[in-house]
Amino acid sequence: MNPFLATKETASLIDVGAMFQAGASRDQVIEKMREVGLDKIDCMLKLQSAVGISLGEAKRWVHLSPAWSDCRKADDDFHKTIENNLDEIADAK
Repeated sequence: MNPFLATKETASLIDVGAMFQAGASRDQVIEKMREVGLDKIDCMLKLQSAVGISLGEAKRWVHLSPAWSDCRKADDDFHKTIENNLDEIADAK
């Protein structure tokens, strides 16, 4: 499937369970999901559903995958900012 022609609907047809059963690695599955146009959250949800892992574990798989490494620093910075703001709010009370 051409990733430039993929829509969210066609990308959702990817069968993650079948890919794992065929011997694909976790990183290969995540890379394919991104290639066909799934965003990080959709990748997490598909992994959670197909593999039966928690959403937190699916988030770790996707966040730490080579396929999404180009987003890791920005995502880490975003989460750190939220944590710092929550700490400041808690300290202000």
